[in-house]
Amino acid sequence: MPIEGVMKIYQKVVLAITLTYGLLYFGLQHFLSNYRDATLSEAEQNNIAETKTHITSAYRFLQKVLNDKMSDWAAWDDAYDFVQTRNPAFKQGNLMPAAVNNLRVDYLALGDDEGNLIEGLARNSAGESVPFPIDLAEFAQKQKILDQPLSDFIKLSDGQI
Repeated sequence: MPIEGVMKIYQKVVLAITLTYGLLYFGLQHFLSNYRDATLSEAEQNNIAETKTHITSAYRFLQKVLNDKMSDWAAWDDAYDFVQTRNPAFKQGNLMPAAVNNLRVDYLALGDDEGNLIEGLARNSAGESVPFPIDLAEFAQKQKILDQPLSDFIKLSDGQI
């Protein structure tokens, strides 16, 4: 067999091996990339679901604590009287920034039978007293949420929920 024939066979074998390794390399790279992406996506989804569960659980706990505090009907009888009479003494003695801090809520709203906002207190995330958000008052009026318990999240124009 002449040397040129051996070289051609050798070149063909080297080319075939190179192509085989190249295809194997890129095939494995593609497979592992898809596997990694799917695994990360699944892990991220699990992390999101776990975080959502923790947030929901914390929210439910805070809701229970608030419900326990709201079970004192004597204080709410006075609040009902205030809504009916607009007695300034009740406002001075009870509707202070400490009221929302003690209840650990961000907003406290008192409304009449038609769902109109009579008085509202608010605090920011640092616990400082802030004006009651106008868009929340408008939302309350439009949705008539003050005549029923509200237990939900509302996004306000200033970004607070």
